[in-house]
Amino acid sequence: MACKNADPYVVDSLSSFISQAHQNLNMIVVDDASSDLSAEKILDFIKLHGVEDRIKLIRLTASLGCAGARNVGIRHANGDYVAVWDSDDIYMENRISNTIDFMEYSCIDACGTWANLMNNFEYTQDKYVYAPCDHDEIVWRLPSKLNPMIDPSCIIRKKCLDVLRGWSEDDNIRLSPDLDLWFRMAKANMRLGNIGDFLMWYRIRPTSNTGSKKDEMIKHHVEVVRRHYGKVELKRHESIYKG
Repeated sequence: MACKNADPYVVDSLSSFISQAHQNLNMIVVDDASSDLSAEKILDFIKLHGVEDRIKLIRLTASLGCAGARNVGIRHANGDYVAVWDSDDIYMENRISNTIDFMEYSCIDACGTWANLMNNFEYTQDKYVYAPCDHDEIVWRLPSKLNPMIDPSCIIRKKCLDVLRGWSEDDNIRLSPDLDLWFRMAKANMRLGNIGDFLMWYRIRPTSNTGSKKDEMIKHHVEVVRRHYGKVELKRHESIYKG
């Protein structure tokens, strides 16, 4: 978990971690130099629930950004899988077990899920995010306007992250390191997939990147596509980004 100023939400996210049906899990929380009480709330949660052996907190004194914080976590991880776990999202109790079972059965290297959307503190019943499930369709949609994999829902084989050296920390694509990773995985013949099931609540809040930096996210998204897909091919998709 990369955490940055998420003290109103992080306890709910941690609660959904210790509630997972699959219990052979450890979490590395990397606090990205938060200026709020996130780290204190995490420590209180660990002590309250007696999960010192399952949740480890690393506090950065200078912010590295989401990608940098995740990469710190990877370097301290020793399992076969790395699950992205956003500090403001909530996950269904069968998220880990269902995803890993699917990855093993389908020989998938990175796997996401569908997501229910929620506002700041409000669950909604009529807003959902679907994603294509087949590898070939995901790769075909990588240059499109919408990322075909929901980043905070994804689980990735650690050996793949080690080969690719994790998420890019390039500041020019700071808000789209996940899309860059999917492109690099596809180029390395690593298999991508999504489960057609809603296994998380994806929070859209006013201060999140999705909620407050939409124009900058689009700019970084286009830059990722330009780098991987080429200027000529990107031109075919220009109308998508202007829409």
